[in-house]
Amino acid sequence: MNPGKRLRYLVVVGLFGVVAPALAARGQTIVVTAKPASELASDLEALIKSVDPEDPQGQAILDGIKQFQEGAILKGFDRARGIGVAITLPRNFPQEPPTIVAAVPVTDLGQFLNSLKDLGVAVDDQPGAPGFSHKVSTPDGGQSLYVLESKGYALFSLVPGGADRLKALDVTSWWKKNRPETVLSAKVHLAEIPPALKDQFIAGFEAQAQNDRDKKAGESEAEYRGRLAGQDLAAAGIKAFIKEGNTLALDLDYDRKSGELAIDLAVSGQPGTAMAKDLRAFGAMRSRFQGLDRDADAALSARFPLSKELGESFARILDEGVKANEGRLKNDGEKEVFRRFNDLIKSALKAPDLDLGLSVRRGKKAGAGASKFLMEFGISLQDSAAAERLARDAVKKFELEKGFKIDFDVAKTADGTAVHRMTVPYDEKDKEDEYLLKTFGKASLYFAFPKGALVAAFGEDAEGPLRRLVADVLAPASSGGIDGPAAATVRLAGLADMADTDKEREEFRKAAAEVFKGKDAKRDRAALLIKGAGDGIRIRLALDGPALRMLAELGDDDK
Repeated sequence: MNPGKRLRYLVVVGLFGVVAPALAARGQTIVVTAKPASELASDLEALIKSVDPEDPQGQAILDGIKQFQEGAILKGFDRARGIGVAITLPRNFPQEPPTIVAAVPVTDLGQFLNSLKDLGVAVDDQPGAPGFSHKVSTPDGGQSLYVLESKGYALFSLVPGGADRLKALDVTSWWKKNRPETVLSAKVHLAEIPPALKDQFIAGFEAQAQNDRDKKAGESEAEYRGRLAGQDLAAAGIKAFIKEGNTLALDLDYDRKSGELAIDLAVSGQPGTAMAKDLRAFGAMRSRFQGLDRDADAALSARFPLSKELGESFARILDEGVKANEGRLKNDGEKEVFRRFNDLIKSALKAPDLDLGLSVRRGKKAGAGASKFLMEFGISLQDSAAAERLARDAVKKFELEKGFKIDFDVAKTADGTAVHRMTVPYDEKDKEDEYLLKTFGKASLYFAFPKGALVAAFGEDAEGPLRRLVADVLAPASSGGIDGPAAATVRLAGLADMADTDKEREEFRKAAAEVFKGKDAKRDRAALLIKGAGDGIRIRLALDGPALRMLAELGDDDK
């Protein structure tokens, strides 16, 4: 096959590639849709140009897109309407055959089929199937599809029957709920999967899980029981998803104007089920630490439910750890503190949920040539007052390493929360200390125990941020606008000064200065958001176009 023909063939494969994910999901009712081909081509062209237009492979794709847009490939194909695939399984499957159809918009079916012939596809106008006008076969003859035209679409079916059902399809309804920026959408209607297939899947899954329940070599009893608890929890979640799930939708979004590329996953439970109730409750959660996202170069906040079974398993592992390590402690005072710390962690594991947050941001004293960072952290506690008492007692009963110093009650926040400080020695000749000094400066750790939490800030001027963090934790509703139980954000341009070596920092700075300039100056974000959506949740991973280019350039440098 000559290069030009190969390129045209690849374009056709790409257009029909939406069929593949559908066919791979046998036994499911699923709809896959794609944007009109002209828009798909324009999106791909814009994405390649924003990421790496000079790459030879990218240039070859751009050449193919140009040929396609000019109509040199696939005559008779309507580029102004989308392509779709639908697989429907009847409730009495397999007694009644499935309906599997790919819908391709055409302006002239004859011209379109002739274009397929030019690519080596066999076209037969005597399909031997009632209601179908043609049969097409792959170049190797391994797969055949039966074709009919209805309402401006060429409908391709794997089954040589049910032509009347295909002609009655309203193909345009497949796109009704798509957002304008959605490039490719796949939706599985879990509730419509035949019960027999669900039972068959669950039985196979349980049989496979049973093979991994033996105790492993070197595994303690507590570790073994903990692993089984984790496996059982995961298995229960998967079985609930199969039995009580309503829909699973995956969208690939691309906003050509902003250059944002995103993957959007939505899961919902059948109304009235335990799964729907649990997902709705999870989606309504909000982290007390969502304010850490404000002006951060990198941030994470998450609040999620804790399993009672897993909590009990981890508690047993902690008890084993206490027994194994008590002999290394110097006296009864150290042993008492160690046991109290263990009890504190165990109580945290009994909480209904865990809430935590972490952020890294540039400090106020950062200079133009050597930016210093501030790190902030927070985690929920069942009994923060007990944790603070334990910290005070631990300092009294444990001997700190030389140079380390902890000062309690160095300040108080507006609500009366005590602020504490830890200072550490720095050795500029030590590699790890050298990195800390360059990244965070001569930093101290400030920490506090506001009601129900532990918060800390590490940096050269960390007391002020610590005070703000305490205020945010005590009034989380006013601290941020994250609409969901979990979120993570990274600003790539701001992380150059966190690289390991001076050389890496300089290379990162140069690359960031080249990519994030002009209109792209602040388009360096990668973000993950989990939010509630009725009886379900949505998980969205989004990346600014220039940030994608930055990652591509960093990847090339690693080769």
